[in-house]
Amino acid sequence: MIISGPSGVGKTTISRRVAEAFDPSVLVRADDFVALVVRGGVDPWRPEASHQNAVLGAAMASAAARLAGGGYTTVVDGGFFPDGARGFAALCRRESVSVQYVVLRAPLDVCASRVAGRGDRPDGDLVRALHDRYSDLGDHESHVVDARAPIVEVCNTIVTGVGDQRFTIRP
Repeated sequence: MIISGPSGVGKTTISRRVAEAFDPSVLVRADDFVALVVRGGVDPWRPEASHQNAVLGAAMASAAARLAGGGYTTVVDGGFFPDGARGFAALCRRESVSVQYVVLRAPLDVCASRVAGRGDRPDGDLVRALHDRYSDLGDHESHVVDARAPIVEVCNTIVTGVGDQRFTIRP
């Protein structure tokens, strides 16, 4: 499953907690894949990062599919917009692995406040632009989970939805 959403929404915290709800499980962090690029890397939120994002996304999908195929509930923590999630799911389907896509959503002021406490993240204008991209997901609105609720409640909603296949990306 992919747990996505804008910067500051709580992806890392929620992803770890959701992974801990399953046994066996693994957590694949998109930030760890971005960190693999030693030279020539581009901040993943920039338009010129599209090639890098496609290559790293395919590597993540391959790793996630292998882990899921090996019996691990695999939670991917990363900022995937619907197109990226569909591409990720298409790569995983080649390995007969289905993908569930969860988008955490919270108001901009909540996300911006959390991001402001981090020195290594995008500036306020970029936080707003990224947040806006998650505001209307079209066909994927049913994949949204309100991240303003207590962490335990958010995690329970995700775990239940995964069990019900609520978040599955259909081919």
